Amino acid sequence: MAEWLNKVYAPNVLRDAGVQFRKEGHVQLLDFLSGPALKELGLLNWSEDFVPMKWRFLSATPPAFVRSQEFLDVLSVVLGRMRSAYLSAQRFGKGDYSLLYDSLRPLGGIAFFLDVNSLDESCGGYSSFVDAAGKEVVRVVPRKNSLSLVDARGLRFFTKYVNHHAGNDRVFVGGVLRT
Repeated sequence: MAEWLNKVYAPNVLRDAGVQFRKEGHVQLLDFLSGPALKELGLLNWSEDFVPMKWRFLSATPPAFVRSQEFLDVLSVVLGRMRSAYLSAQRFGKGDYSLLYDSLRPLGGIAFFLDVNSLDESCGGYSSFVDAAGKEVVRVVPRKNSLSLVDARGLRFFTKYVNHHAGNDRVFVGGVLRT
């Protein structure tokens, strides 16, 4: 298996996670990365990404191991064959957010978040997935070194405003996978 992957995630464990994902529409895998890979995610070169009334956060180019075919192959064990992936690294600190806005279209695939650190739900920073009526369907609360997968077809999402109580930033690599 991949050097960056925690050794507990053998193929049979990943396949079992896939069964859970297909049953529930979402799954969160804890302690997903090895130590050095997790550290690499914290060392990215960040720049501000700000569009008033839509979003404010820092963004960066994801590390090479996340952009590799090997990474997609590991996710394919859970999700099945994938056609493409859109990836981004994002950092939400105090005062950062993303909003639902009229022109925001529903996602057309599987959303994923590879979180670097935990953030208490009461501090914001979680990702909320809503249906066409605006009802929350799934909430992804950041957990240190976790991979969260959400079947987001037909859903839109936003990242809750990070308030002044947050002890750290929400740092993650995320994206949309098309199967």
